Amino acid sequence: MFSDYSMNSIRMFAWFLTKLFKSIYERVVVDKDAIAKIKAHDENQGPLIIIPTHRSYIDFLIMSYVFFGYGVKCPHIAAAEDFLGMAFVHILLRKSGAFFIKRNQKKYK
Repeated sequence: MFSDYSMNSIRMFAWFLTKLFKSIYERVVVDKDAIAKIKAHDENQGPLIIIPTHRSYIDFLIMSYVFFGYGVKCPHIAAAEDFLGMAFVHILLRKSGAFFIKRNQKKYK
């Protein structure tokens, strides 16, 4: 499990998401006080773990997009291995901070 941050990829992804979000949303409302608290978090206190609801795949995209827009370090994202089979998408996600995990680990006898 690893990600491969690339600011050029993150900027390109942000440009694409700007176009996408403008076409599907009227607006995105951001709690600026919460963003300020996240920015003020001292890494010496330990890692900051943010758990979106994942009701859709947009949750983690919007979270990363808002963080980028407000100058907060983009988070690492646990993504399903399903994305590994998608051409180019898995590369872009990995360069944007995603790492891939298996969702179900069934024990076979």
